[in-house]
Amino acid sequence: MTRLAIADILVTASVDAQGHLDPARVDFYRRTIDRFPPVVTFATENGLLLVDGYHRVAAALREGRETIEAEVRPGSRAEALDYAAAVGARQRGLPPEEVKDRIIRLYGFDSTGRER
Repeated sequence: MTRLAIADILVTASVDAQGHLDPARVDFYRRTIDRFPPVVTFATENGLLLVDGYHRVAAALREGRETIEAEVRPGSRAEALDYAAAVGARQRGLPPEEVKDRIIRLYGFDSTGRER
């Protein structure tokens, strides 16, 4: 694990991070931020991509933090998309392909993780 500057994580965000945040969940994380696992990023050819932890990042920002504990995985944008879909599927009890299709539809990605 490593500490990353939150600004470095968000500068390459391909999605509107604020657009899908649940304010109550962010508030919960604010009060308990140090109890949760690190956020997960992928180091891609286009920079870091946050794939798990948008609520934790928002909570850290609201707490005035500039850095956050992160797991950095090497990989492509397609691998990052697959990982994000798998996490979302586990959280929502849905098939990963359904979540991946939704990510592609909502955020304008193609199946390789590239923005359209």
